[in-house]
Amino acid sequence: SEICVTVNPNNPSYFGGLITENFLALYDSLALTKDQATRLVKKSIDASFAEESRKKELYNLLQTYISD
Repeated sequence: SEICVTVNPNNPSYFGGLITENFLALYDSLALTKDQATRLVKKSIDASFAEESRKKELYNLLQTYISD
């Protein structure tokens, strides 16, 4: 079984650290691969409170982004 791990900014208005910067830090620190980053983003979408229609939109945006 898998553990649902997500990457989230922690109070960016106070501490900085937007989501892109968090992923870059993971890349720099842990040599995060494109596949691993994609899986993390998918887990974030799954774990969100968004409506299913919004989740589908986000999956489509992600697919468009990673296809380039």
